[in-house]
Amino acid sequence: MNNQFLALVATAGIGLALAACGQSTSTTAADAAEARSDAFEDFREDRKDADAEHEASKADTTADREDYASSTEISREKLVKAESNAIVAKARADFSIAQTAAESHYAIEIEKCDVSEDIVDKQACHGQADAEFAGEKAQLAADRDAELARADQHE
Repeated sequence: MNNQFLALVATAGIGLALAACGQSTSTTAADAAEARSDAFEDFREDRKDADAEHEASKADTTADREDYASSTEISREKLVKAESNAIVAKARADFSIAQTAAESHYAIEIEKCDVSEDIVDKQACHGQADAEFAGEKAQLAADRDAELARADQHE
């Protein structure tokens, strides 16, 4: 995920640089740098939160796996519940990270749109970015919901 996001940010940066031919180099570079910086910071914070949450879930699961060794019915139920909770935690963390990446990508696309001086081109670009962002958000929500349903079925 990290490599994909960094590649996305780098590609967007190159795109902004190429699209900036008609605009002040310093303004475009500053906008692009700020968008990349904001995107990277958001991604880094979400990754840190997700990692901490995932580690806590793994610790809970490990403890419950040890209880399971005692072969009691209660231990088995606790293990299944901990595994389900871990699936839910991972699904939510993955969704949060993917959503932050999508929002960052959208912000970069909007910056690229704003480079155009032609209002019609700018509006078309914004419309395209809005549509892609809406589709991406819908797919992310569907993926998250499928994982949450899998957690429910696990119990």
